[in-house]
Amino acid sequence: MPQDHDTPLDRARTLAPEQVEAFDVEYVTPPMWATLERLLAERFGDAPFRFLDIGGGNGVFTDRVLEAFPRATAILADRSEDMLARNRPHPRKRLVRASAERLDEALADDERADVIFLNWVLHHLVLDSYRDTRRMQRRVLADLHARLRPGGALSVFENLYEGWLRPGVPGRLIYELTSRRGLAAFTRRMGANTAGVGVCFLCGAEWRAEWRRGGWSVLAHTAFEPWEVSWVRRAFLGVRGVRVGHFWLSPEPRACVETPTPDTTRQD
Repeated sequence: MPQDHDTPLDRARTLAPEQVEAFDVEYVTPPMWATLERLLAERFGDAPFRFLDIGGGNGVFTDRVLEAFPRATAILADRSEDMLARNRPHPRKRLVRASAERLDEALADDERADVIFLNWVLHHLVLDSYRDTRRMQRRVLADLHARLRPGGALSVFENLYEGWLRPGVPGRLIYELTSRRGLAAFTRRMGANTAGVGVCFLCGAEWRAEWRRGGWSVLAHTAFEPWEVSWVRRAFLGVRGVRVGHFWLSPEPRACVETPTPDTTRQD
């Protein structure tokens, strides 16, 4: 069986410019930012640190971190020239055109960061089959070990789709529907901006299994308020619930610690 590092990255699917346009927003809400800011402050305080924002898009999130931590420096990587062009210039921010699966083409081998941010990026790593898509996600996560400095952390925001009968069923169904080009017109009418390209969501248990498999220790996990789910999605996709999850990860064996959360979140 092929290994994850044999995954055909040259066939990774990409969104069309008009699809990318829909992501010119900031998804990190005030409660999410409060949780993340606290984790960063606990780790770095007033000390300088470098971070890598993969899929950083318009730069709003990167600029927010730079403003909150005046001694931080940033590398923002995004595959879209249009999104990179929307970034405001900042003396402590460097822009590079690169995708999560091809960072090595834009960064030197010895370029490392103290924190790497993956804000709703992993579910956009899509290949022609579900098996290869999952392998690409694993490969990207494995490669990030070498991009972290000793003591570094990986920050991941993802939408967690939980199923009624089996937790991972909705994510698999969404992948099969959105990735099929012949169904693009239908899935677009159903509200899928990624129609014809695909998207690969996982449930919380699947992500926790991926962290263990990839050698990541979960230092903290915050599950935010669940979304309202329409009866159509509940019936058609078997969705029991959807919420944003934040994972604060270390490439070194450490115990998971409970972190305070705002009143609008729940700590698992």
